[in-house]
Amino acid sequence: MFWKDRESRFLGCNQNFARDAGCVDAQEIVGKTDDDLAWHKQAALYQADDRQVMESGCAKLDFEEPGTTQDGELIWLRTSKVPLRDEQGCVIGVLGVYEDITERKQVDEALRESQERFELAAQAANDGIWDWDILTGDQYWSERHLQLLGLERSTFTPTYASWISLVHPDDAKWVQQATQHHLDTHEPYDIEVRVRIKDGSYRWFRDRGQAVWDASGRPVRMVGSISDVTERRQAEEAIWKAHAELEQRVVERTMELAAANRALEEEIVQRKRAEDRLQRTQYAVDHAADQIFVIDSNGHLLDVNESACNRLGYTKEELLTMSVMDIDPDFPPEAWNACWAAVTREGQRRIETRHRSKSGEIYPVEVVANYLCHNGQELDCAIVRDITERKRAEELVRASELRYKILTEATFDGVALHDEGVLLEVNPGLERMFGYGPGELIGRSIVDLIADESRDMVIANMRSGVNGPYEAMARRKDGTIFPGEVVVRPYHYRGKEVRLVAGRDITERKHLEVERLRYTHELERQVAERTAEIAKLESQRAQTEKLAAMGRLAAGVAHEINNPIAGIKNAFTLVKQAVDQAHPHYEFVGMIDREIARVSSIVQHMYQLFRPESGKAEPIDLQTMTNDIQALFAKRLQQRRLTLTIDVDPCLERLCVPRGDLLQVLLNLLNNAIDCSRDAGRITLILRVEPEMIRVAVSDEGAGIPPDVLPHIFDPFYTTKMGNDQKNMGLGLSVSRSLVMAMGATIDVETQPNQGSIFSILIPRDKAVVSVREAEDNQREAVIHEN
Repeated sequence: MFWKDRESRFLGCNQNFARDAGCVDAQEIVGKTDDDLAWHKQAALYQADDRQVMESGCAKLDFEEPGTTQDGELIWLRTSKVPLRDEQGCVIGVLGVYEDITERKQVDEALRESQERFELAAQAANDGIWDWDILTGDQYWSERHLQLLGLERSTFTPTYASWISLVHPDDAKWVQQATQHHLDTHEPYDIEVRVRIKDGSYRWFRDRGQAVWDASGRPVRMVGSISDVTERRQAEEAIWKAHAELEQRVVERTMELAAANRALEEEIVQRKRAEDRLQRTQYAVDHAADQIFVIDSNGHLLDVNESACNRLGYTKEELLTMSVMDIDPDFPPEAWNACWAAVTREGQRRIETRHRSKSGEIYPVEVVANYLCHNGQELDCAIVRDITERKRAEELVRASELRYKILTEATFDGVALHDEGVLLEVNPGLERMFGYGPGELIGRSIVDLIADESRDMVIANMRSGVNGPYEAMARRKDGTIFPGEVVVRPYHYRGKEVRLVAGRDITERKHLEVERLRYTHELERQVAERTAEIAKLESQRAQTEKLAAMGRLAAGVAHEINNPIAGIKNAFTLVKQAVDQAHPHYEFVGMIDREIARVSSIVQHMYQLFRPESGKAEPIDLQTMTNDIQALFAKRLQQRRLTLTIDVDPCLERLCVPRGDLLQVLLNLLNNAIDCSRDAGRITLILRVEPEMIRVAVSDEGAGIPPDVLPHIFDPFYTTKMGNDQKNMGLGLSVSRSLVMAMGATIDVETQPNQGSIFSILIPRDKAVVSVREAEDNQREAVIHEN
């Protein structure tokens, strides 16, 4: 199978055509013409057929034409060509299929030559030929046979019974016995018998025959000939009468007879050969798979083979009384003359029609009518083939192609048929998907639609027969790349298994998958944050309950200790007044005084661990407070050569919180920052206005807080500092947290190893007075260091 454009250039072919053309791959044929191939001698003939089909728009079917193989051998082809049309119905090329009928042509030629040799041999022998179907009793007599008896075929039907009726009554029984003896013993059948001719007289005939037996030994057929030996018999009778007179000529006569016998033997040999050829020819005709009809110029059936009888359901005798019009319901009598004229003019004609069997069944047939002229009689030898199965297969193919066309045109997905990668059919969905116009993809390689990054994978899948579904990157006509999903299935297309590919653009699905993944990650992040927040709140709740319990305990202990301390302090005041400062142990008086103050401070801190309410909120002058802080830490900062930077948001005018509590917290945080800082480092105090809160932060550049310490820094009595003074009791941050929470604020910490820590107090925005004025000085820095 092949298809060409309007200039008879090949657009594609199947693998069988490529093999005949000497190509390994069907793609090699694209762009070539018949002039480029082995059959270039027939190129003009082929191209003329192409033009006829394309210009007329009509198919040219089942015509025979010569061809040339790659070896230069002449062959015969039966070809059909149909116009190729685009979606608008315009003829854009031609599609052709062909079948090599060289062998059939050779068989037909051999059959014709055999038939001619048989007829010539029979005419040369001047004998009458007969053929007897023993099973049916029917006989066939040649024209010479009828002439010898003075009979005409139109008025005499040859059968075995009619033959016996012509035999002389005295010879009839003997003839039947001789025939039966031959059939039973296989001994030669060669007799001379008297037979009545048309005028009623009897003549002598030599009757010779040979039977054919089946595998079981049953005779099924007998073929033979008759020759008129009346003159010889009369001569023999004359010889017997003149025997006495011709005694002296015996020797001469014997020699003549010997010569005559030799000639006769030669004649017998030749006739036997002719009979054998006739028998073989007739046997081949009768047992041919195709139906064979011999038809005269009036359409009457003169002879038929066994296949014709079997398919039509008639006996041979019945068919020989019928005409073409009796078995062809589509052939009226008035159409015969035109048909006969076409056959005689063309010599051979191929048509498709229908035949009607004896049972009434009507079935399609293909008829090849061949014009013959035998003994001056014009005949039509018609070869008929039942094409019911072929028609059914064609109908199934048409129905399948129609279903395929309906389904593929009704889907938005892309659907294509390809043979070894060459696109045979594509639906509009695929053309839209890849940006091609109607028909542009036909004949192209499907690999052209695959992006470079997926091409090797797709080729490997095609070779290994992977059906999918699988994903690959595709390339549109404009070069853009998009993701696609592919499913492949085997599909029978015009008698050959090809591959059906369905593809879908999954760009939107990929976008949705990315979006879904993003949403999933975001949801997981939010869940993780919420889980961490819940864990943190739970930890804070537990810590609060712990602090509350410890605070209540500390408050109770402080209350119980405070009264004895007050008594001790009053008593010590009296003792102190009584001790002279010049006393050698007066230094212990100062020590006792300091320890009493330390105990009082401890008691005060224990009270602060559990205070149901914070101190009274009051407007705080931030500048005054920061000035006080600078003054309080000036000496310590100078000793360590540290820099304290105070950065107050110019929009922040005042804070409305307990001043003492805030100051105590800041002093504690700054003390810790100084303790943790390296010499000559920087400490920063920042007060910033944020959308929902006021941030007060103290940062240092120290070593940071170790990860194992960080969870415990706000626990009461937890400290990493060594010493016996009050500040090393581990109450500073726990007290600071209690004070911050009492304000309705929160405190947290950020730390990095070797990068310092930042403690931030987050105070609700409603506890501040914020101005919208522009600050001229947004930062004040106090740098106190040694000169």
